[in-house]
This record gives sequence, C-alpha cells and structure tokens, in this order.
Amino acid sequence: MQRFLHIIMFSLIGITVQAQHAFQYSQYYFSGILINPAYAGSQGALNFTTIYRNQWTGMEGAPENISIGLHSPLRNDKVNAGLIFLNNKYGLTCESQFLGVYAYRLKFKKSSLSFGLQAGVKARKNDWSKIETTEENDPLFEGNVQRTLNGTAGFGIFYKSDKLFAGVSSPVLYTTEQNFSFQYCPVVFSAGLLLKINDNLKVRPAGLVKYISNSPVAADISAALYIKEIIGIGAGYRSEDAVYAFTDIKLNDQFSAGYSYDYTLSPLNNYSNGSHEIMLRYLFNYKLNVKNPRYF
Repeated sequence: MQRFLHIIMFSLIGITVQAQHAFQYSQYYFSGILINPAYAGSQGALNFTTIYRNQWTGMEGAPENISIGLHSPLRNDKVNAGLIFLNNKYGLTCESQFLGVYAYRLKFKKSSLSFGLQAGVKARKNDWSKIETTEENDPLFEGNVQRTLNGTAGFGIFYKSDKLFAGVSSPVLYTTEQNFSFQYCPVVFSAGLLLKINDNLKVRPAGLVKYISNSPVAADISAALYIKEIIGIGAGYRSEDAVYAFTDIKLNDQFSAGYSYDYTLSPLNNYSNGSHEIMLRYLFNYKLNVKNPRYF
C-alpha cells in the first residue's frame, strides 16, 4: 500500500509540475540553454553540457531526469544553433523532449544581446500497469499504457558580458497539449555577476525567478566563491523548497564537472534523503578571447 501511495503521489506531482515546465536544476547557469534558447552559442564554441538530477532520493517514484544540451555559433557567428534532449521520470510517467534551438546574437564592444527560439516535440508515456492493486491482474490497470505526443515552442532574450549575464524567457510559450493553445506560459528571469576580490578569488552571485500563472512566484538565489579559476564552492536557497550546496572543478580549459546536493525544506523531507545533481561540460575547439568564459 505504501508503494502504491508513493507512486500515485509522484504521478500527480509530476503531471502538475511538468505541465507547468518546472524542470529545475541547481546548476542551471552552466547550461542556460535549458531555460533560455537565446543562451545558445554564448560560449563562443561548440558546447556540450549534461546534467543528471535524482530528486528526493529514497522515495519510490521520485523524479529523476537527465538533460543534454549541444549548441554552438555557426560560420556567421551572429547565428547560433543548438539541440536539447530532456528525459524525466516520475511515478508512472516517462517524458522525453527533443528541441531544436536558433539564436541571433548582436555583438557590441564588450557584450552581446541575443534573441532565441526553440521548438520540438514532447512524448509522454503513462504506464498504469506498474500500480500494485489489491486485486491481482486487475483488468483496469494491467497492460494499460497511455502515450501522447505534442508540439512545444519557446522564446528568450539573453544579455552577456565578461562580468554579467541576464535573461528573460518563456521555455514553453506554446504547446499543442491543450487544444493547440497557449497555456501557463512560464516566464523565467535569470541574472548573475562576477566580482573580483583579488587575482586568486572571485565571487559569482546569481538568481532566478520563475513566474507561472495561477502559481506562486518561485525564486532561487545562490553565490559561489572561485579559487584560482579552478575550484568553485557555493550555496543557494530555493524558495519554499530547498537549500543546496555545490562545487565545480575546472579540470582543464575545456572540461568542467560539478556536483550539488539539495536539502529539502518542504514536508517531503520526512520521506526523502535530499536531491543529488551531477553536471559535466565540455567546450570543443576552445578559442575564446573572453577572460572568464566558464562562470556562466
């Protein structure tokens, strides 16, 4: 019975969360393309980033997701393109998204402003046969698999300089899921600074605010201390959800790895062991002239 309740609870949570595009990552600033298509190509090189998140560990049916972002400027460096793959599992549901991204960047002397579009498909499978029922081989659930396929599209604006980034986006501005209509239209604001203390220490505060109609505004604030541009250590707070700590390491000029742990503040803390997240990022053909390309 407990297993049944866990699966049902996370299925309901997941349906509500995913309908409102609440993919959340503690290390979102390393893969900004996940929340803003205008981020594509902002690193000036072919960028591969993957993030694996295991949320609310210890609870059966809890969300588990992986994201892969690949993006790069094209020969005309004002034009940028990318691909996104998202896979999310929660309760009885497995959901995948495939998205193509296009961004046009206006370059200034020490900064840039870009406009991005993304579009693709979202496939969802609900496997009701996984439910353990009191009646063995219940025909209402056995072999009952529901599949849906819908289109989705989003838009974003992104500003970046050596010491600042800021963006606004609606990753799911349009979806065919509800009778070919605009729905929810989440709006995400993100920003961050890079502050130099001395030649060996830098601080990067960052924040994210997410607004979804008929839902409370959600905020995420964090700060990281970087030592000799090699190791970053930081902490953050996500409103009414969790506090988290993270670290990332620059293994060389191209390869970075990161880890974060979330401590749940909601009542789910009584049932879970927190959330874990792993990030890997690789920059191909690294030819950047920017002093600090790795901080966001």
